[in-house]
This record gives sequence, C-alpha cells and structure tokens, in this order.
Amino acid sequence: MPECQHRREEAEPRLTPFLSSHIPLILVLSIPLISYPHLLLLISDRQENTLGKKYWQDCRNAPIVYHNTTCIDQMPGHTQVKTNNLPVLDIIVTGLRGGQGKIAWSHNVKGSQNEAQHLNSGRLTEGIRQLNIGKSKIKSALPLIGLIILTILSYLNSFDCAFHFDDRYQILNNPNIRDIGKLPDMLSQPFSRPIYKASFAINYYISGFDVWGYHLTNLLFHLIAGILVFQLTRFFLKDHVSGKAELNMASFTGAALFCLHPVQTGAVTYISSRSSVMLAVFYLLAVLTFLRFGKGRKGYLALSLISFVIGFGVKETMVSLPFMLVVMVSLLEDVTGGKTRFKRGALLISPYLLILLTYLLGRKLWTSGVVPSDQRIYEGVLTPFEYLLTEITVIAFRYLRWILLPLDGPHVDPDVPAETTLLRLPVIAGGAVLLSLVITAILLRKRHPPITAGILWFFITLLPTSSIFPVGDLAVERRLYLPLAGVAIVTGYIFLLFWQKKRRLTLISCAAIVLLAFSVLTLQRNEIWETEISLWEDAARKSPHKVRVLNNRAYAYLEAGKLSRAETLYKKLIDEFPDYPFGYNNLGSVYMKTGRINDAVAVFRKAVMLMPNKRLFRLQLARALEQSGRLKEAIYEYRFAARIYPPSAQAFTLLASALARAEHFREAEEASKMAVSLDSNNPLAYYILGYSLEMMGKMGNAISAYEKAISLKPGWAPPVGRLNGLLRKEG
Repeated sequence: MPECQHRREEAEPRLTPFLSSHIPLILVLSIPLISYPHLLLLISDRQENTLGKKYWQDCRNAPIVYHNTTCIDQMPGHTQVKTNNLPVLDIIVTGLRGGQGKIAWSHNVKGSQNEAQHLNSGRLTEGIRQLNIGKSKIKSALPLIGLIILTILSYLNSFDCAFHFDDRYQILNNPNIRDIGKLPDMLSQPFSRPIYKASFAINYYISGFDVWGYHLTNLLFHLIAGILVFQLTRFFLKDHVSGKAELNMASFTGAALFCLHPVQTGAVTYISSRSSVMLAVFYLLAVLTFLRFGKGRKGYLALSLISFVIGFGVKETMVSLPFMLVVMVSLLEDVTGGKTRFKRGALLISPYLLILLTYLLGRKLWTSGVVPSDQRIYEGVLTPFEYLLTEITVIAFRYLRWILLPLDGPHVDPDVPAETTLLRLPVIAGGAVLLSLVITAILLRKRHPPITAGILWFFITLLPTSSIFPVGDLAVERRLYLPLAGVAIVTGYIFLLFWQKKRRLTLISCAAIVLLAFSVLTLQRNEIWETEISLWEDAARKSPHKVRVLNNRAYAYLEAGKLSRAETLYKKLIDEFPDYPFGYNNLGSVYMKTGRINDAVAVFRKAVMLMPNKRLFRLQLARALEQSGRLKEAIYEYRFAARIYPPSAQAFTLLASALARAEHFREAEEASKMAVSLDSNNPLAYYILGYSLEMMGKMGNAISAYEKAISLKPGWAPPVGRLNGLLRKEG
C-alpha cells in the first residue's frame, strides 16, 4: 500500500492544544462579528423611521413629477408618494443650483435608491447633500465582511490537517500533477474531471506537498461559494422585505449557516473533496447568472452556460442544473415573463438541455471506448432500486439529522445498513418524511416561495448521488455541501418571518448563539481531521464494526510507523472478518517492515487466494518471494500481475528487474520496453533496459538507454556508473 508522511505521530488520538488556548480568543472575536450586523439592522430599522425628521428641507411647492407614482401628500420639507402596488414611500429631495432637482435618496419595499426620475422643474432649497452614500455602501458590505472573517476564523486550525484517504491517489502518488507542463493534456480529457485535477497540479506547482496550500485553496473556494449563497438567498428574499438592511441581514444569516455549519468540514477540510466545493461555485454562478439573464440582462446567458460547461470539468453532479432551472422558471414570474413564463422558460432552458445531452452522449462514447464494460461492474454495489431505498433512509434519518443536530460529527465513513425491500419500517418512515417535505414545498409555493425553492434545491442537488444511480459510498458528508445552499435560503426566510413579528432581540440572540456554536463545532471537527490516526480512531468509535473503517484505522498506524499497534489491529480485523483480503495484505506489509519475510509470504498468499486478480496483492507477494530468495516463484507472480488489465508500467518494470536478476536478459528487454511504452518518464525501466542490452552486447543501444535514465533522474548513481564504464570501454 502507498504511504504518506504525517507531521504528528501519536500513539493515541488527542486534540491539539489549539482549541484550549484559542477558543477564548475566537469567542471574543466571533460574538461581535455575529451580533454586530444583526444589531446594525435593528438600529438602521429604527433610524429609517426618524430619518425624515432630521433632514427634511422645504420643497418650496415646486412641481414634482415622479416615475410611476401618485403624489398623495406634500408639506414643507416632506413629500410622500405612493407607487403602484407599493406602500407609501418617504422621498428626500435635494435642490441643485440652477433650479434643477432630483431624488437624492428613496426607500421602498425593495430598498432601492433613486427610485424616482430626475426632477427638472422648480427651485429647491439646498437639501441633504450631507447624506453619505459611501457610508451606506460600507454598511451594506458589513454582512459580507463579517461572513468572510467568521469563516476564516472557523477554519484557522485546518491548515495543518494531514492528507487523508483519497489524497494519496489524487495528490501524493499522482505523478500527473507534478509536471505543470502536462496541464494541457490534463484539460484535454473532458470526462475525467480535468478542472478539478488541474487545481491539484497548480497547487503542487506553487507549494509542492506542503498541505497548507491545498487547504488554503479549499477555503478560498468555500468563501466564494459562501458569497454566492449570500447573493442567491438575497435574490429569493428581495420581494419579502421592507428595507435593504433587513434583506442583507437575512441573507447573511442564511449564508453564515452555509459557511459555518460543521457538516461542511467533510468537503472543505478533506482536501480531495474539493470537487464538491468547486462544483458548488460553478453551479451557483450558473444559477445566479441565469436569473440575471431572465431579468433582461442578455450578456449573462453566456456566463451561465460557460459556468455550466466548466462545472462538468469539476464533477458529474452538474447534471442536475437544468432541473434546478426548471424550478426557477416555475417559481419566479419576473424571470420568465408572467403569463408567458412556460413558453419563455422552455426557451431559456433549452441550451442547457442541449449541453447536458451532448455531455451524456460524449461521456458514454468516451468511457465505452477506453474501459471495457466488464471492468466497470463494481461488485457489491446495490441494484438501482435497492440503492434508492437505502438513500431514502440515509436522507431522512442521517442527512437531515446531520444538518439539524450536528453534534456527533464528523461522519467520515458511517456504517449504513443496505435496504433491499420496500416493506421495512425505516424505508416507509423515511419515505413519509421526504414525501411530507415535498408536499410542504408544493403547498407553500404561492405564499412562501423561498421555502419551496430551498426544499426543492436540497432534493434536486442530491439527485445525482442519492437516487437510483448506485455509487460506492452510501452516505458521506461532502454530498451535503451544495444542498445546504437550499437550507440557507429557508433559514434566511425564516429569519425574516420572525423579524417581522418584532421579537428582534430574541431573534438576534438565538441566531448569534447558533452560529457561534456552529463555528466552535467546526473548529472541533477540524481537530479530528488533523491526522490519519485521530480521524480513523474517531470513525472507529462511531462505526466499530465496519471493515473499511477498521482497516483504515490500522493502516493509519502502519503509515505512522506504529507497527506494533498496527499488527494488533490487523489481527483483530482478520479475526472479525476472515474473508477480507486487504486485512491480510496490510498485515503482510507490517511483517515486511519488521523483517518477518516468511510470515509476510504466508499472509500475502491468503490475500491472493481471496482476490486473485488484484494486482497489488500479486506484486506484494512477488516482492516478498524475491526478498526470500525464491526468484522463480517471484517471476511467476510478476508475470501474472503484468497480465492484469489495464497494463501497468510498475508491474512490467518489476518483472523486468526480476528477469534481469535471473539473467533472462532478452525477456527483461521486452518487459522494460513495455514499461517505457506505458510510462516514458520511468528512469528505472530505462536503466533495466540499458543493463539488459549491455549484457547482450548491444552497447550502442545500452548507452542510449542509460543516457535517457540519467536525463530523467540526473545524478542517479547506477546508470551514471554503468554509462561511464561503457564509455571507457568504447574508448
């Protein structure tokens, strides 16, 4: 098994001193950051009621013409107007030299400025030019500033968290990200998440394997996603508020829940889950620019479509976007044009459907061409119907609980029982819960459209991973990253409903307490993510009988060099799961590290017997046999490993090395040539090729092979020494 290094090697998991020493500081910083924007809203709401008393000036009975308004009252210093279908507006008028006037500030149900048209007649006295528009903009930006600072504080302790799990394959043992020159080749593979993989290549180019750079990138994408959720929530709430401050604060509350919720650590702190965060950014961009295009801003359609296409380069779950846009079309008449919304909506969505169909067709052709169908059958995956039944219980009893009561996380690898029949109580009860939510969304469509939008957002964004398309993991936290934006919309709207009931100090206190608790829980979860040992010990406590969890816990100790502890855990694992091949394989790795080669051969053979076509097990057994002096048996295992599909440069390189040791130089030449054809940047394969050619008397070809090995690995002693020897012989 591949290995990675950790900064901390602890025999037992423990929390670092970060929380104990910094929680007081974080509390001190977070309380005003959370409370101040809410209190600002309360103050500004009261100020709006008294603003006219401070700044009204005499209108001098000037003729006033307002756009789409009817003047209902005019007195010295105060003009009230009524717009169509809107409440009474208070208009502050400012006088300009030369007898011209204009509306300097206005307040309406949407909180907009300059609602009225310019006034072109009448002399107006000097008005209220001292109103500081700049200060107003700063106040409007405070919620976003607070959101960014709170999110950074909540993830301060994530920068030292180790690489975990799939990070080995995506980053540590992935040679493709180590050469920035391969970036064009990476981006030319449209159906293998090229944008996502390219982000790791850029990270490596900047900071190598320093983990902080990867965490910083994840956090930056998380901040962008949070700002976009703020804007999305604001869009859905703008028709339900009476002031801009109120709108911003409700949007802040929803976006803060999205950014600070501890369940998001599964996508933000776990580096390889960056795909979920990046996908959310492009998904939200596509939705927001679509909404702006629907309101008549034509240039935004291209931006939305570009975001949609880029999203496919991050993660396949982008396929749900057109269905989300159908919801937008049905809910938002101002986007789709009232009575003609269905016809116009169909026109708006049609380019997205065309792109989606093109992607699905291209993906089918691409994968069919490069992967034989029998290799794509994943043993143990449930049927689509069984997977659907299982996901019903997962959403109802796990995902919703993780969102509403996030007290027992993280949930790295939960032990989820599979459901195979419809007539089980968990399936029936879970179905009832989900159906009630869908019915609620439908019933509230007219009176409370933000609730409908939020609920449908949650379900639609879960469709690709939690419906009828089986995937390996039944429940993981990262799948909730984008669906939580729907929860943010509902949260912001509920905040508004309570705000309008005038229980404002109570509401502010409750919101501050919840968000502060989420921030602290996020910090605590980041501590658990700090090392492989702490992470998998926590997972083992929550899923004590899940074989993958137990295997990964033991492997964490193996990687950290705690071989005695790893051996004990693997033996316990084998006792409980005697047919689990990875347990035997990893126990063999422990034996190899402790010099017990014959014991390693025995357990490797057991692993091979349980899973004959697993290349890793064959290579492990072959290495052990080679080290024990049984070269002939080792060559047999290497040959077997090299025949397993797909071809592996590593397997052919190891086979060539064993053949060369056995002095089968012609076969070693063939195997090493096969290795370099699969990986042209393999210095060991070129060295073995050169050695085999030299032994067969092909000196010129041997020199070329040695030179190639040296060019790939400058200063490497073995090929340098042999090349110098050949050159001296050649004179």
